Amino acid sequence: MSVASDISEGSDRGPSPRAEPAASAATLEASQNASWGESPVRSTSSEPSAAGNNEPDAHDLRAANERLLAMIQELHARNDELARANSELNSLIAATGIAALYLDRELRIRCCTPPVAGILGLEPACTGQRFADAVPHPEAANLVLDARQALRARTAVERELTGDDGRSYRVRLQPGRTGGHDAEGVALTFVETSEPERNDRGARALNAQLQAGKAFADSIIATVREPMLVLDGDLRVVTASRAFYRAFKTTPESTLQEMLYDLDGRRWDLPELRRLLEEVLPERTTIEAFEVRYASAVGERILLLNARRLRQQPGLEPLILLAFEDVTERVQARAALATSETKYRALFESIDAGFCIIEMLYDAAAKPADLRFLEVNPAFTRNNGLSDVVGKTLRGDLGVDLEQSWFDAYSSVAQTGEPIRFQQYSRAFRRWFDLNVFRVDLPALRRVAVLFTDITERKRSDRAVTRLASIVDSSDDAIVSKDLEGIVTSWNNGAEAMFGYTAAEAIGQSIASLIIPPDRQDEEDEILGRIRRGGSVDHFETVRRHKDGTRLDVSVTISPLRDRHGRVIGASKIARDIGERKRHERHRELLIQELNHRVKNTLASVQALAAQTFRGSGMRDAVANFEARLLAMSRAHDVLTRESWQGAAIREVVGDAVAAWVGKSGGRATVDGPEIRLRPAMAIALAMALHELATNAVKYGALSNKQGKVNIQWSVSDDPKPCFRLRWLEHGGPPVHAPGRRGFGSRLIEYALARDLGGTVELSFNQAGVECRIETPLEEIREADTV
Repeated sequence: MSVASDISEGSDRGPSPRAEPAASAATLEASQNASWGESPVRSTSSEPSAAGNNEPDAHDLRAANERLLAMIQELHARNDELARANSELNSLIAATGIAALYLDRELRIRCCTPPVAGILGLEPACTGQRFADAVPHPEAANLVLDARQALRARTAVERELTGDDGRSYRVRLQPGRTGGHDAEGVALTFVETSEPERNDRGARALNAQLQAGKAFADSIIATVREPMLVLDGDLRVVTASRAFYRAFKTTPESTLQEMLYDLDGRRWDLPELRRLLEEVLPERTTIEAFEVRYASAVGERILLLNARRLRQQPGLEPLILLAFEDVTERVQARAALATSETKYRALFESIDAGFCIIEMLYDAAAKPADLRFLEVNPAFTRNNGLSDVVGKTLRGDLGVDLEQSWFDAYSSVAQTGEPIRFQQYSRAFRRWFDLNVFRVDLPALRRVAVLFTDITERKRSDRAVTRLASIVDSSDDAIVSKDLEGIVTSWNNGAEAMFGYTAAEAIGQSIASLIIPPDRQDEEDEILGRIRRGGSVDHFETVRRHKDGTRLDVSVTISPLRDRHGRVIGASKIARDIGERKRHERHRELLIQELNHRVKNTLASVQALAAQTFRGSGMRDAVANFEARLLAMSRAHDVLTRESWQGAAIREVVGDAVAAWVGKSGGRATVDGPEIRLRPAMAIALAMALHELATNAVKYGALSNKQGKVNIQWSVSDDPKPCFRLRWLEHGGPPVHAPGRRGFGSRLIEYALARDLGGTVELSFNQAGVECRIETPLEEIREADTV
């Protein structure tokens, strides 16, 4: 049993000296009963008694009783010795003033000495209480942990502790054991530590801490990537990092214990550096980013030197930590960035595409609701019409209700970082845009850059080109393009049908060798020459050749092709097959000639019949007038014959009508008016009316003398419909007197002409000269499909 378990008086562990007599009396009584034959101890002898049972004999009982008495006496003697030892130990502990405390396995207080109360602040009635509840000391929780560790590990635990009395103690927690291996409790002893011992222990701890700190600092210096030096008060190298050796291609032998200014051929012997280091030692300053240009084998390097004094214990030599930071790449990168920024800014300001950086704005449901413009370039306004937008929101401040799909697209880029390019029409701007959208800055800022171009005109052009391509593909006309050397570059379906060559056969070939007959090669040379000079080629009709050699009548239209800079790069040719039309024209000409021949023969026959009929009748003047009218009709037919009976120009009708009376020079007649093509019937009616007016002027009016003249003018006016007006005015002739009766000529002019023209005719016999006014709707006399 441990001595510490019997420290306190009144312990229930050992027997009390006063309890021994009672035990002895009980033992003696048991012994006496045994001697009377009532002993509970049975004999182990296997011999049966005289009575036939196993009861021991009297001799054996007496021997056992004597041995039991001897054992009781020995136990009594040992108990006395233990009581004396316990009393002596208590006296010794009380005399020495040892602070001790005993806890059981449940860490309840079994006993303690008085000094413990002053150390831990225990109350007198603490026995039986849990240690953690009874001890108010700040270290009580740590002592509980130590006690559990001592019980668990069955070994002593020590710690330092400052008691409530202000003194320092070493606490030893020793597990107490019985005869077995398990600990019954823990004994805590408190020994006050002396001042020298504390100082020595503190010095050892401080020294260990310094050694650990030095090792830690050395490991940092050895592993950092930046070159470092540790200098002493004389600026000699105490320590150098591995990075220093690598950076400056040196060794420890040529570096350690050398003056800083002597290193690397005195490269670091700089007056300004000397001055700064002298101020670092007395801690008046530090060196921050002192720039040094260092010429290395690979070119000039830019270094920043940083120095400060290291904190040392009093009495130790001051040290300086000098770090070298290679900022060459950083400076070069900064310069490159500045150059790039300049180029970017120049590009930003000069590009034709609109550019802006926007910040996405969201509503309470995290849905993109608006955007704010952070930066825009000058072309921004040219491409969308918005101005003064920086710092403003599109929907809220500018009032542009852009479609939600645009905000969704921008938001997707801001959140995912995936750039997109798309073309889209905006109803808000009524324009097409081509856009590149990509994220800028941190994702949390939700900022995107938008590079956009207004492609509305291009879209319109594309649609026009598409429509044109569709028209070209579906056209029956041959539509061909060629370069300035006459090489075919495009060949449509109409060209394949017309000339017999497929597009694959024609493209890349000379158009002259394909479809132009040998006798018309000069046409292609002239066309290409005019196109190269930037001239145009008027519409013309010519002959081209089919793949099988057949000659084709074609109508050709040629237009120059230009690039986006306006330079002529080729020509576009449209050829229409006019063979059928030519055949019809030739047939019509033949019919018209035959008709004209028959009409003239008819008129000649009528003229001959009239001459024979009225011969000798005394109606010579009437016959002459009749023949003159037939000639006027014949001349009108001549005009229509020249025009293939499709109509006649009014100037030719008027000129031919009066030419017989005023001569081909027309010196006595003035003819003036716009070009108008007359229908065939209108041409004949007007020619007959002018013939009657001219005949009357020769007989009685302005053309009857040598001074008179005739003025014929016509015009077209809108009031409110287009109206044709013609005026015949005579002047310079003899005085005119109104006839007593209307002859055939007057009736022909006033009634027949008005009926044929669908208008009005007014004939006036003014004294100064005859005047005739003709007025009719233009559509009544004008040839169809003419302007």
